Amino acid sequence: VEVHDVNKEMELDLLKQYSQ
Repeated sequence: VEVHDVNKEMELDLLKQYSQ
């Protein structure tokens, strides 16, 4: 039921990795 949440979390993780 929380598919959007997972997508957002994945995007945040990607952004964090890109920033590092």
